[in-house]
Amino acid sequence: MNNTNIKALVEELTTAISESDLDDDTRQLLRKFENDIEPVLTGQSVSDSNNSMMDTAMALEISFARQHPTAEGIVRQIITALGNIGI
Repeated sequence: MNNTNIKALVEELTTAISESDLDDDTRQLLRKFENDIEPVLTGQSVSDSNNSMMDTAMALEISFARQHPTAEGIVRQIITALGNIGI
């Protein structure tokens, strides 16, 4: 999976949760993840924040498991895709 596919998954995630009532902690995690993944989406070199990005993604997955199962599945796909490109 390439950056374009990851970008499509991020957009799908955004759409899936756009009307969800997320708690503040989940919104904060989502913002952090969006900031962390931006270099990947724009093809920039990715720094040592890879572990942080993956940790944030996994925390989002856990949070969405309780609140939004569809978003959980999308985040799981993003985590897999990031792993496939070596992050």
